Amino acid sequence: MSASGSNETLHGRDALGQLDNLSLQVMGDILQREGALPVSGSCTQAEVVERLQVAPRHAWIIERWLLALQRHGHLQRDSDGYAWIDPPHAPQLIQLEQLYPQLGFDAQMAGLHQQVIAQLPALLADRLTLTQMLLTGNDPVAALGRYQCNLFTASLNQLCAEYAVGFATEGSPLRVLELGGGAATLTQVLIEHLDGHSLNYHFTDLSSLFTSAARRRFRLEPGFEVSVLDIDIAFDQQQVAHAGHDLVVAGNVLHNAADPLLTLRHIHACLRPGGMLLFTESIEDNLAMLTFMHLLLSPPAQAPQRRRSDVFLDTTRWNEALRCAGFQVIGCYPDDEHPLAQGGQRLFHARRPQ
Repeated sequence: MSASGSNETLHGRDALGQLDNLSLQVMGDILQREGALPVSGSCTQAEVVERLQVAPRHAWIIERWLLALQRHGHLQRDSDGYAWIDPPHAPQLIQLEQLYPQLGFDAQMAGLHQQVIAQLPALLADRLTLTQMLLTGNDPVAALGRYQCNLFTASLNQLCAEYAVGFATEGSPLRVLELGGGAATLTQVLIEHLDGHSLNYHFTDLSSLFTSAARRRFRLEPGFEVSVLDIDIAFDQQQVAHAGHDLVVAGNVLHNAADPLLTLRHIHACLRPGGMLLFTESIEDNLAMLTFMHLLLSPPAQAPQRRRSDVFLDTTRWNEALRCAGFQVIGCYPDDEHPLAQGGQRLFHARRPQ
């Protein structure tokens, strides 16, 4: 990384710390203002959920709020439940307008986050959904793209593309399967880096909203294919060839799997022997996103039990799952001492053995 890149990362790290603190203030303010966890007395998690009238599918978010506030010294927990020991100060949301650009986000993210914070009680109670908010006056694909464009994600996408180029060989087309392509942020980086290589690129997502957008955006790219795919269902049942791909990529997608190990086995089956898997993942809660885009991670209202409370697995658990699925683990980047590590994301690199 260049000196300017290192300085940018360090500034981003400072801004991320400030954003984390602001997010804790938002959580504390809502819990107190809505009477879910008064300053005096204690409440169980179930009581907090009931007082906020949280929809069952969003209950996991409140669990993560309480754990985060406890971990940062604002709450204590005993047999009676949670109680305040150091309630955070009221949030100054104007800070979002300075912090988001420092993290490499589009400036519009600050305004959208402010709108979401103002509606959080209604969103948690399912009187309003984040999807509805994104569809009102916004292009949801563009909104997700702005969320995915930041200093930390961009650095890992760049590294992912560099590994992909190193894996490509002259002559034979590189057969790539992308899972959960979303707003195609990683897709664009990969296509640019693999320019000049023969390529068969299969973009997939669970949502036809994103597959339709990708089909329009990359319609002139030779060898570019698009389809809907559910990572919880065996890929060969969804017209994905067994052992038919050289490379599988996924950008912050695999945490959505109902059973991550099963999904890794689906990926293993669709790779040829010697094929490679590259995926980025958050390995810990992102406090800002727990008051914002993580609402999109909640399961459908018809299946609220599908959401695991441990949404983001750490590096040890991902590496264990990879080995159990039959992969050879090559590496995980960055290491814990690198400035980028504070972003809470990692790039996992694994191979299906020959």
